[in-house]
Amino acid sequence: MRNRLILISILLCGCSAFSQTTTITGTIDDLTVNPVTSGKVVFTLKPSVDTTISGNARFSPGQPVTCYIQSNGTLLNAAQLGACTVVMNTALTPAGTSYRVDICPSFACSSSFNFYAINSTYSISTIVPTPTTGPAQNFADVFSNQNIGGNKTFTGATQLNGGFAVVNALGGLTGPGAFTSTTQESNLLSSLVNGMNPTNMVYYPAAGCCSTMDAVAGGIVVPPGSTVSTVSGIAGYVQNNCDTGSGHFCNGVGLYGWAKAAADGAYVWGQNVIVNDDGTNHSGMGFIGEEVDMGTNSTAPAEYNGFVLIGGNVPNGFAMPAGAFGFNLQGPFQANGSIAPWPYGFIFSPGATALAALVLYPTCELGTGACSSQNIQVTSETAGNVLLNGGFNLDSSGNLVLLPATGGYVTATGGLNTGGTASLTSGAGVPSTVQPTCTVGSVYSNTIASSLSTLLYVCYPANTWTAVNVP
Repeated sequence: MRNRLILISILLCGCSAFSQTTTITGTIDDLTVNPVTSGKVVFTLKPSVDTTISGNARFSPGQPVTCYIQSNGTLLNAAQLGACTVVMNTALTPAGTSYRVDICPSFACSSSFNFYAINSTYSISTIVPTPTTGPAQNFADVFSNQNIGGNKTFTGATQLNGGFAVVNALGGLTGPGAFTSTTQESNLLSSLVNGMNPTNMVYYPAAGCCSTMDAVAGGIVVPPGSTVSTVSGIAGYVQNNCDTGSGHFCNGVGLYGWAKAAADGAYVWGQNVIVNDDGTNHSGMGFIGEEVDMGTNSTAPAEYNGFVLIGGNVPNGFAMPAGAFGFNLQGPFQANGSIAPWPYGFIFSPGATALAALVLYPTCELGTGACSSQNIQVTSETAGNVLLNGGFNLDSSGNLVLLPATGGYVTATGGLNTGGTASLTSGAGVPSTVQPTCTVGSVYSNTIASSLSTLLYVCYPANTWTAVNVP
């Protein structure tokens, strides 16, 4: 058996010492039909698909024949001292063998074809031009660590399992997006952890809503028993070691966004966050729409603000729209369309402020002249659905000014007399005409009183207005 294997290997070796050869002529050309100037061509012997060898045997074609491409596109043998030759297939046993020819311009193998050496010469110029003449490329090895350089283009859906990081890279991912879906979440780049499916969160079949197109989507499902401190769908971290100076350079921003309206009827949101539950009545849950934790060890920072709302950032300037709100607290809408009001709008916790919970500066810019403070406005609605606006401010002389609605009064209630109630009322005219009845302890101010008429009246005794002389 061993002798049979040796004999078969010798027969298939194709030694040129006693075999006829084919000389490879012609040139290796590129797609522009210009000669390739470097590289190699490898001839590997292949058996016939119909070859049968009895017993235990292995086809052993010997070493491939390698010829090198010269600067004029022609081929020389491995020693580059003579013609490129291969043993004729007709001189080999068993019959029916062929050669697989691999063309490697610039030593990057880019094309191959089958070749039968049956004549004394063969012009390789007759084959289709090779597709590329570029240098060898680095191909990704998915089973080892490898750096991949240069610009790479991925078409279609690309999935990366495991960790993925982009380090020191400028540029980004580009794609056309999907803007006609009405039932799912679509994205260009996503990082979805532990089975997160964003479509299950954004799409409500019963309401026929909603769908999204995200440039970048991050999502994570937190499993029971987790011990990590924080779990984030998207996270941004900044450490600023740069002197910002006037604020125009190297501003550190953990999360940044810019929404620009660029068409008629376009609405934009700088930020839109949804916090809710899964519809199940769980116990002990906590809901916090937004929390900003701030702290510094600096004794005199140049600026320290918890929340700053600045209108503008429009290159050509603008006028603030009438009826614009800096902060608009709305009651959440329920499924039936009704409003579920907040029990409290603003809460200042005990000890939250040391000087003032609310500061209202003048209506004019500082240093531009006398003007009153900004108003605190309160609004009521009459039985006829008419809105009435009142309020108070501080005038430029330091007087606290109460501003009732047109035709209204200023009334103070609580603890100013033994009966437990009192009122300060202002009106246009004497109280006996404007407000005939009164309660003991009430005070009335005639807003149209002249220097020669009575300004103040006191309700004393019961149900009687008594004029008070004011110096």
